[in-house]
Amino acid sequence: MRKLERNRNAPAWLQQYRHETDKWKPTDAEKDEIWSCLIAMQNNRCAYCEADITDMWQREIEHFAARSKCRELTFLWENLFGVCRNKASCGTYKDRKEAAPYDWSDLIKPDIHDPDMYLVFVSNGSIIPRHDLNPADLRRAEETLRVFNLDAIDGTLRKLREAAIAGPLRSFEATYDMWLNDPDLIDLDEEFQTLIDDNKELPFCTAIRHALTTAGTR
Repeated sequence: MRKLERNRNAPAWLQQYRHETDKWKPTDAEKDEIWSCLIAMQNNRCAYCEADITDMWQREIEHFAARSKCRELTFLWENLFGVCRNKASCGTYKDRKEAAPYDWSDLIKPDIHDPDMYLVFVSNGSIIPRHDLNPADLRRAEETLRVFNLDAIDGTLRKLREAAIAGPLRSFEATYDMWLNDPDLIDLDEEFQTLIDDNKELPFCTAIRHALTTAGTR
């Protein structure tokens, strides 16, 4: 999960519908317009887990505050994200019928909150709340991990993040070893920043960035 900057130019058709009388049944053309805006904001990454959602079969339009709970937000642009179809996490997991209750206002909303202020991604693929959070922020971090099931021990996301981290981390370790042997041979800070930049738009890029930052500050 990473901070997103929402385009304030909402798809025009959203303003034509009213939650009191209209159901959420966008046409293909209306969906395409939403996706054009969502991709500009998210760059084909799930808003919650950062998995790749380039292909249509990988993704769906998500209501952050579920329609069943907040019908008045059905056609609000600020309530829409593009997410993966992973049934074990993210939007599908959040709103499954058997899920434990939650208050959506307790969750990290990535176009408002900066996830870096709440969560730390570890090189083994796990996610932990920051150690310096106040009680309210700690609850937001923990509820986000729980409700979206982003850090299940037996889930796939940990393994996917760990695999995504492994290659860039090996590259940094190799560069670091070269620098230890001959500090004048390379500019370690420059090489580190290049590695960060090269991976900043990949799936699970926040996990990669956190792991590299941890390795780079030793």
